[in-house]
Amino acid sequence: MVSRVLHSFSIRSKILFLIGIPLLIIMGISGVVLYNLNKRASFDTTQTQEIMLVTSDLVRQLQEERGTTAHFLASDTTQVPATLKENREIVEERRAQMLALIEAADLSQLHENTRVFVKKAHHELEQLTAIRADVDARRLTASDAKEFYTLLNLHLLETALAFEVLVHDTELAERAMALTYLQMAKDAYKLQRSIGVVGYSLGWSADHSAQMTIAYLQSKERLRVFHELSDAKSVALFDARLETKGYKAFDTARKAIKAGTPPENLNTQSWDKLASAAIDEVQAIEQQISAQLMEDFHAFDARNQQAFYQTLAGLSAVLALMLISAYLVARDITGSLKTVTTALEEIGAGDLDHEVSGKKRGDEIGSIARQAEILRGHAIKKRETDEALARSSQEQQFVSNEIAVALNQVSNKALTYRLDKDFPEDFQSL
Repeated sequence: MVSRVLHSFSIRSKILFLIGIPLLIIMGISGVVLYNLNKRASFDTTQTQEIMLVTSDLVRQLQEERGTTAHFLASDTTQVPATLKENREIVEERRAQMLALIEAADLSQLHENTRVFVKKAHHELEQLTAIRADVDARRLTASDAKEFYTLLNLHLLETALAFEVLVHDTELAERAMALTYLQMAKDAYKLQRSIGVVGYSLGWSADHSAQMTIAYLQSKERLRVFHELSDAKSVALFDARLETKGYKAFDTARKAIKAGTPPENLNTQSWDKLASAAIDEVQAIEQQISAQLMEDFHAFDARNQQAFYQTLAGLSAVLALMLISAYLVARDITGSLKTVTTALEEIGAGDLDHEVSGKKRGDEIGSIARQAEILRGHAIKKRETDEALARSSQEQQFVSNEIAVALNQVSNKALTYRLDKDFPEDFQSL
């Protein structure tokens, strides 16, 4: 059945079909490759950068809100401080941005485990208004409020991690993740500062010492991961900051607190100043690393865009070359076949005056043309033979007629009759 269908098509149609189908497949594959390349360049880095930047600002602002909230709940005042209201106003803009980014993102591409943290961050951001109402009504303790803000910050940073792993450049992805772990460590530093302020204000209880130990271990573990994932330049930058006098003093003090012997030369104000100075050091490192990382993200974007356009140009050139080649091949084959079939039709019709073109070709069409030329030669020879036989027959008829007339004259005693017409050369002797 397939053969019968194919037999109904012209050679030109078959050639176009044979060349066109692979071309369409190649064009389809090329389109998918270009789409994925462009999507990778335009989605992964842009969305990840936005989430990283908004998360960084939001976490920093929530840390400030956490501190002022805990201070308000630990105090005896019932009036919400103006500083807390200002903190909330600053947070609101970034909170709305973060909610919009999460809602616009395609969470199906995330790993199932990380998707859970993104959903938790989204839920807790929506809960924030109700939590603030509970804080204003003093229905929460300082410890409960601190725990909520700490978990929210952790889930926000884990949201950033979830999108950072999508970047199709291992080094960039690891450096972005390292930055997030540094931000997590900074959050633990701020928690230590808050715990220290309470400890030096109210006295160091076993619970306060345990909280400090947990926060200290969290910061150490997060910094360990930062060192593992980060590049050598960022690690060297961080380690150089650790050698400053202020940071060493902070590190010594928190180790002593963790060991159960808080330094007696410190009080609430001096501890807050010491911890704040160390946090400022870490924040300065974070800003430098973040700025360099954003530059590298932009460079990665540019490389992807360049690769996209180079691939587009290359594939377009290849497809154009294939189309031109296919057109030339199809035209050559169909044109040559038409010439040969026309010659065969002329031979069949008895028109033998034109040579068959294409005899010098080295392909199958050339072979057909040569055979057609041989056939034309045979036809010419047959025509010449037929013409010679016809002439001979006419001559014989003429001679026979003339001799019959002469014989008739002789039989009638007309002995003066002469054969004076020119006989063909072959019949002169007769």
